[in-house]
Amino acid sequence: MLDHNRESLLVVYQQALDAVNGQRCVRDYLNNASLNTEQYIIAIGKAAPAMMQGAIPYLAKGLVITRHGYGQGLFDSDDRICLIESGHPVPDESSLGAGNALIKFISEL
Repeated sequence: MLDHNRESLLVVYQQALDAVNGQRCVRDYLNNASLNTEQYIIAIGKAAPAMMQGAIPYLAKGLVITRHGYGQGLFDSDDRICLIESGHPVPDESSLGAGNALIKFISEL
């Protein structure tokens, strides 16, 4: 009985994680958005790298701002994406740089 309950809880837990998977959620949303052009996309936060991965098929250019260590190497081969890692939860010097990069990205649009 205990094994069955544990197994059921693990199934529910995995379904919950799948339901909020940033890559899948963004990909599914953009698949249904009837987009006619490539998009300029900004993703900010700890889930930003996963969300940007879901947006790649629709991407003209993107900016990812995330916590140190959360995006290392993910977009190295894609020159359309600028990845900036910064301090979280406590802002650091790189956080100011990330904010400036965000302002620049938006102003260039």
